[in-house]
Amino acid sequence: VKDTAEKINEYKEEIEVIKMAIPDNPYIFEFFDFLENKAIEANVAIKNINFPSVKHFLRAETGELYEINGTIVIEATYQSFKNFLSLLEKSPRLINIGGISMRESEGSERLYLIDINLSIYSY
Repeated sequence: VKDTAEKINEYKEEIEVIKMAIPDNPYIFEFFDFLENKAIEANVAIKNINFPSVKHFLRAETGELYEINGTIVIEATYQSFKNFLSLLEKSPRLINIGGISMRESEGSERLYLIDINLSIYSY
């Protein structure tokens, strides 16, 4: 048991990264705050956030894995949109972008309304 505990301790940092990527609680409101902060950082405006779907997946040995699906709508220039995606990609949280649709925002040639379908995960 002592040897096993020592081996687990050797991987403490890697285990923490996994816990951040797939937390044991969805922390959905914290995730919304994260999105809002990244939007501000990338200079995009969040117009809507909708996460109506939670799916359960069986997890080997110990329980379930949850997939929380949703859509965010942002208004941004193309460059700001790219910056926002880059910030999401750099997040330690596991975020899957399922689809993106883009259309011109009314009254502006440089701004786009962008629907981003995404999923986050937790235990």
